[in-house]
Amino acid sequence: MCKIPANIAGILSKLSQLTYHKSSTLQQCFAEKWSSTMTKPSRPSGRKKPDNTNLYRKAGLLLLLTGLLLTGFSISAQAEPATGVTPRIIGGTNASPDDYPWAVALLRANIGDGFDAQFCGGTLIASRWILTAAHCVNDLSSASEIEVAIGINNLNNISNTDRQTVSNIFVHPSYNTISLNNDIALLELATPSSNTALNIADNNLTDNIATDELMTIIGWGTTNANLQTPIFPNLLQETQIPRFDFAACNSIYNNLLTDNMICAGFAAGGKDTCQGDSGGPILYFNTSDSTYYQTGVTSFGNGCAVANTPGVYTRAANYIDWINNTMSTTLAGQRQFGYHGINRSASTTLTLNNNSGADIAVSAVNLDNPTNFTLLSQNCTDTIIVDDSNCSIPLQFQATNVGTHLATLSIDFGSGNPSINSAISGTGLATVNNATGLDETPARLWYSGDNASWFNAPTNNSTGGTAMRSGNIGDNQNTALLAYFTGPDTLSFRWKASTEQDFDLLKLYINDVLIDAISGNQDWQQRNIALSAGEHRVVWVYEKDSTVSEFQDTVWLDSINTPFVNNPGSGSGSDGGGGGGGKLSRLFLLLLIVMLVLRKNLYRRPIISSGNKQYMTGA
Repeated sequence: MCKIPANIAGILSKLSQLTYHKSSTLQQCFAEKWSSTMTKPSRPSGRKKPDNTNLYRKAGLLLLLTGLLLTGFSISAQAEPATGVTPRIIGGTNASPDDYPWAVALLRANIGDGFDAQFCGGTLIASRWILTAAHCVNDLSSASEIEVAIGINNLNNISNTDRQTVSNIFVHPSYNTISLNNDIALLELATPSSNTALNIADNNLTDNIATDELMTIIGWGTTNANLQTPIFPNLLQETQIPRFDFAACNSIYNNLLTDNMICAGFAAGGKDTCQGDSGGPILYFNTSDSTYYQTGVTSFGNGCAVANTPGVYTRAANYIDWINNTMSTTLAGQRQFGYHGINRSASTTLTLNNNSGADIAVSAVNLDNPTNFTLLSQNCTDTIIVDDSNCSIPLQFQATNVGTHLATLSIDFGSGNPSINSAISGTGLATVNNATGLDETPARLWYSGDNASWFNAPTNNSTGGTAMRSGNIGDNQNTALLAYFTGPDTLSFRWKASTEQDFDLLKLYINDVLIDAISGNQDWQQRNIALSAGEHRVVWVYEKDSTVSEFQDTVWLDSINTPFVNNPGSGSGSDGGGGGGGKLSRLFLLLLIVMLVLRKNLYRRPIISSGNKQYMTGA
């Protein structure tokens, strides 16, 4: 993480280029973009250019000086881009509508407008398969959270019929969220696409692309290298940049790069991929067969279009075997059971698909950790799965004690053939002794836990004077509250938050599907949600990210299926004694409004740290 330089004047001269960030983890990348879609956001959602540039500069100056005096607040000084930059991909032009039929826009499924929904790129490499960056999809709870649009040029023209659902996400098993090694993932489409697929360059072709030879980059990322005022285009952008010598690039990045990466960019800067381009391709046009080949996947870089700072791309050729193996034999289905009450059983069925073009023989299916996980049948063991067919693997999870439980499902295909080893997980929650703050009559059985348990606490403006308050958790921790409801019915409740806006979120899941979320300094809000027939597992989870606490660092839940009755004077006046304390509470007493303006209004590429540099991913 960059430390504040001693030369304050040097920082102030670049104030308009400051890049504010939160941490070195990649989880924040998707959270920042996705969180703008939450119910009742405190600012307009979407990817449009902010129009408060002067306010940013003034607020940034105030924040910087106060941070120097009070906290040593860390920042990344974004070098100014090369002069004469055309505000496109960075330095690009509008692509012709039919030039890239395999170009893919990754979209948030719960956002109807294509422009606002797009957050990453990808490529169609087979009729049912999308290639993208692991950091774009690694933190998704399920494939249902995203959709894709294939062969689209104008994000404003995406119709419902253009949006295709994703059935499975396959992140490379060795993906490293810190180093970004193996930053690659596959998305399996629910239905095949008829668009032309893109070829992947093999190592021979990739090795023969000379340093300074031009390659093509495309995407819908910001066209402005000043990340304080991103400009996201509706039209697909394209430009060309040269291959950059890998040894020199690795030296620039403090020798953090691996052989699974390639670099590209002009030494003078001016053209580059940037925020929102992650997962998209870097392409080489082979004149011998007049064909585009994908040489890399947009991954990360230190700023955008900065001189002597090339972009870094995942070397696609190194993953051809993994891609082919994944596409030929896939294990589909939900492997994370999520939260469940202790001793409550839950089941799921995984599907082993054979798309290899030949019959395959399964010799064994094994599941370790029999204490909490059960293989309900051996449908696939000693079975031949003919081409283009499948077999099912039913699993059950029942937590015998509280906490997160892990298991490995192993599928063997006989001697000489690689096996599939898939991680299975589930978390058991303990019963809650006192849930009177939820005001249910009659009260149902409630469960809570993970890193801490919710508890009953005096709370202002709550029914009966008390509410359920989130457990005290630290950074990168969660606290969950769960109950089972039977429909058809309407689930009604009130919730409020006193948290870091857009980063520390109280989320509502019903049967593992994200329904709603709240964050920031929000007073009580009423929610009414229709439940279909049958049993529903309803979970409220307060999730903290890796840094920073704001306000009381707490959330509350009240009035479950109970009309709110105001109780004047109820509560302690402090809503249960405050939250986690707030590591930056001194700063927020002075700069509350500044922080709300500065920290959350931008799409930023996530940052990985090494010494005194930060490297930003393309999304």
